[in-house]
Amino acid sequence: MKRLLALLCAAALLLTLAACAAGGDAADEETTENPVESMALTDIMNDILDGVADLPAYEVVDLTEENFEFYSFLPWAEGYEGVEADALIGSIAHSVVLVRVPDGADAAQAAADMEANANPAKWICVTAEATHVRQHGNTILLVMSTADIANAVLQNFDALNGSATPESDLAEPSAEPETPPEDAVDDPVATPPEGDEVENIDGNMPTLTPDEGADGNMPAVDPGDGAVDMPTPNDPAETAGGTVPTTPDDGGTVVVDPPAQPETPVQPETPAQPETPAEPETPAEPETPAEPETSELASTMEQILAGVADLPMYQVTELTSENFEFFTFVPWADGYQAVTADSMIGSIAHSVVLVQVPEGADAADFAAQMEANANPGKWICVVAESVQTASSGNLALLVMSSQATADAIIANFNSL
Repeated sequence: MKRLLALLCAAALLLTLAACAAGGDAADEETTENPVESMALTDIMNDILDGVADLPAYEVVDLTEENFEFYSFLPWAEGYEGVEADALIGSIAHSVVLVRVPDGADAAQAAADMEANANPAKWICVTAEATHVRQHGNTILLVMSTADIANAVLQNFDALNGSATPESDLAEPSAEPETPPEDAVDDPVATPPEGDEVENIDGNMPTLTPDEGADGNMPAVDPGDGAVDMPTPNDPAETAGGTVPTTPDDGGTVVVDPPAQPETPVQPETPAQPETPAEPETPAEPETPAEPETSELASTMEQILAGVADLPMYQVTELTSENFEFFTFVPWADGYQAVTADSMIGSIAHSVVLVQVPEGADAADFAAQMEANANPGKWICVVAESVQTASSGNLALLVMSSQATADAIIANFNSL
């Protein structure tokens, strides 16, 4: 009896241990099902873009409630977060967006809506070659770019989550149009018909003989009254480009004086680049501007733009040492701070840049450098109508936009 009870107890213990082990495996499987869920979106973005060839210049930026739908094609909702890494040059069709929905939200439906709403031609003058949407747990990737770049980003995102990308999910690069073979041209002149049809194609090719005049190669034509006499081979006349030759008596080779070649226009000298302003002494503060100073500069930008009619959609963004020169057209130096409010649609030529120069630097001189170097055609497919600068105190402003918009922004700045 005791032996039976011992056996029953042992069996119960084994069943309990097996159940606990199974529960533990299930829990582990659940926590590791989507490894990207434990990563910050910025870290995911940096990892999936690392090593991708031919990436255009970009910057990873957090999405806000105001611009969330523009980049993700999803309406913003409480608890949603996202980052984007679009090309800094708006005429390049390239966008990478990561979105994370909160627990309880339907992530699969959000991914489906994103794919249905995505517009690979959002840049208007250019269109992305491939679009991919991928969901892992609550994290969703949207990439629109060339086929090679989009495929690489998708594969990196899947690999980061511990899975392989099916070949069927990859986009095929667009093939270059093939040049048709020369013998495929249906041209009655290039491939004349055989037989009697050679004598006259469509009735517009005369049959000529040496007896008909003009040296046997063109029919004699009566020019009619009032026609201008043209030089003949036996009556040389000077032309704008050279001399009509005379047939030599000895039957030798006729030499034609080549027409005078136009002089190559003198290339304009490349304007000298303005000298980089002398670097001021390193301030006591760290290179990264303190949050209150950054907020104050952004607040000033908002005041300058307040009330300006027909402003395109924009976002005030702090510049870094890496993208400072791209927006200001002046090399970055220690102590300089700046914010930009470029149009979020790259096919609209609109840029506003506000720079705060450090103590000891001349804001008016910096504004002059920006104006001298500014490129109103930096968007490639569009050009700003007006380029204007202004300075006040330690602030320098650069505006490239329509004439009316630029005038209004400069007026707001001068009234501060």
